[in-house]
Amino acid sequence: MFEAAPFTSVMKQLRPLSRAHLLIHQICRFTVAGIWLYQGLVPKLLGPHHDELAMASAFGIRPELQSIVSYAAGTAEVAFALCLVLLHSYVWPQLASAIATAVLLLFVAIYTPSYLVAAFNPVVMNVASISLSAIAILVLRESVEVES
Repeated sequence: MFEAAPFTSVMKQLRPLSRAHLLIHQICRFTVAGIWLYQGLVPKLLGPHHDELAMASAFGIRPELQSIVSYAAGTAEVAFALCLVLLHSYVWPQLASAIATAVLLLFVAIYTPSYLVAAFNPVVMNVASISLSAIAILVLRESVEVES
């Protein structure tokens, strides 16, 4: 007769994070989420800021659509911040954040490179955000044991 494999041999078991790892993960998660939240709210939803509109123009977005695109991007960024906070036990939100942040930095470098040398520029923030996402991913991967 067919016997099913034991439940524990089929499922991956999560090893609890140490207190330090949990704190590191929370700092990374809330900081990255805070960056997305701030960038969605302040220069986009509460604006749009003239720099946001200038970048939209540089990307080729027609003037009558620039505010709409800014509000849509801001809404998406706020939603993404919520994903980072609520889906904290998954790697993919942090991975998506790192990739999206790198792509956005690349767009700025291509379309509006003058922002890269400004006093307050996206290079420092984006590199820091990508680094925090990488740390969060490493901590999460540490909590996964191989199959028994």
